[in-house]
Amino acid sequence: MNTQNIKEEIENFDFNNKSIHDILDICTKIETIEDAQRLLERYRAFEPQYADQNLGYILGYIEPPSLREKMYKLFPVNHPVFGSNFGRNNQENPKR
Repeated sequence: MNTQNIKEEIENFDFNNKSIHDILDICTKIETIEDAQRLLERYRAFEPQYADQNLGYILGYIEPPSLREKMYKLFPVNHPVFGSNFGRNNQENPKR
């Protein structure tokens, strides 16, 4: 995706009318820490108390583990249940 297009998509992303799947979709399009930071800033403005926990949780559903690891490198959030090491080092999802 063109860098300019993702920047526009981030700026126009309406958290009020988006599902978890929509949030995951835009996250997986992001390639830079700058864009990840901007999306997270916008999410925090929308949901100040829970944005980091929510994003940390939903990133945990990304497959394959290599893509999940990439997302946790871009976004400075942790999984609220499995902690700061989860999603890093290409590990598998724990049994639920």
